Amino acid sequence: MKCIIWIFCCFDECTEPCLVRTEATASCDVNTDAMVQKVIRKVFAGCTVLTIAHRLHTIADSDKIMVLDQGEVAEFDSPQRLMATEGSIYRSLVEESNSSTPRG
Repeated sequence: MKCIIWIFCCFDECTEPCLVRTEATASCDVNTDAMVQKVIRKVFAGCTVLTIAHRLHTIADSDKIMVLDQGEVAEFDSPQRLMATEGSIYRSLVEESNSSTPRG
């Protein structure tokens, strides 16, 4: 198994811990991804976390989600509100992802 981990940059100027990460587990298998996500959530629980995500489940439990469309902020709200909003880009991506995910 090969998994590239590139997790974060910390900013010295922040008054509280801050984690900025690209999706560190995009090239990992599902089990490794789940393990890494669990560790990140535990270790950085008191931090502000900015995640650039490629897998929707990575951000589903975030406080807020910002959806960019062609470099512009298209949506910014909680995942629950975005899912409840008819015509939401985030909602359509989740629905598309759910319909293409094989059921086991």
